[in-house]
Amino acid sequence: MTFRSDTEISDDESQGWEAEVFFNVTRSWQTVVNYSYIDAKVIVSRTLAKNLRLEGATPRRLTVWSSYGFDQSILKGLRLGGGFIVADGPIQQFGTSNNQLVAENGYTVINLFARYATKIASRTVTLGVNVDNLNNVFFIQSRAATNNPRQFTFSASLDL
Repeated sequence: MTFRSDTEISDDESQGWEAEVFFNVTRSWQTVVNYSYIDAKVIVSRTLAKNLRLEGATPRRLTVWSSYGFDQSILKGLRLGGGFIVADGPIQQFGTSNNQLVAENGYTVINLFARYATKIASRTVTLGVNVDNLNNVFFIQSRAATNNPRQFTFSASLDL
């Protein structure tokens, strides 16, 4: 049996840029768009890991989130929203030379939510539901740990 190292001693370098824009389409409709470019790699290594992309660093990532809140009519108190994340690879999964070909190609994840706030006995009650990974995409998050499949989360809160 041969044992191989899961980590290597190295110096890493990351260069890139990020832009984020917040804007309100209307008073009730908020949106945020984020894009980042990161060139992260191993620059000094005692082994063959030199010039590998940095483990888990997504080279290009686009995130868009938007929500709309109803403040009048029968839908008052309802907020609907969601967004998506596009991670464009290759995303290195191990920072070691013996695992240098293990990389994620990229993925797109869609998330949605709904919230409803109302008054019950003069207290604000908020009910919610989140759907994470609506499109049920499979991807590697880091060091070969996979993401969660589609997930529904229900919540309730009471302001005291």
